[in-house]
Amino acid sequence: MAISELREGWWRHRKVLLDLLERFEEDHLSFKPWEGAMTLGELALHVAQSAEMFVHLVEGTSYEPSGQIEPASAGELQSLVRQATERTEAVFARIPDDRLNLAIDWGPYTATGKTWLEIMRDHEIHHKGQLFVYARMLGISELPFFLRQPPKREA
Repeated sequence: MAISELREGWWRHRKVLLDLLERFEEDHLSFKPWEGAMTLGELALHVAQSAEMFVHLVEGTSYEPSGQIEPASAGELQSLVRQATERTEAVFARIPDDRLNLAIDWGPYTATGKTWLEIMRDHEIHHKGQLFVYARMLGISELPFFLRQPPKREA
């Protein structure tokens, strides 16, 4: 497996996250379904920042999160996630394929670069699913499909 395949698998989910975030309005950002949950805004930024952290981990470079945890507007949230997406893509593009089989430590855990990138994608899927539930609880009925489909073949 090549890094480009892992990037494409992640990107098919990130495109949907970006589409989903366009459905939210300012008064939705502070919504959380239970006490102790992340707000919608916090959760979306958590997804974006976590992906950045994982690609830096696999690349072997340091990562410092932006520190912002609660966007002031829906437009700001979309912008922050788009910016994080661009940074994540830039790091993904620099990771050589040989890092995929390298054992990489993170805290008390050791896994291959491939495993960390699969965990990154699964983490994004998990939290994107939560954001879909948040959207439904907020009464948003028009939602994107959970995954960007591959291109259709030509007839």
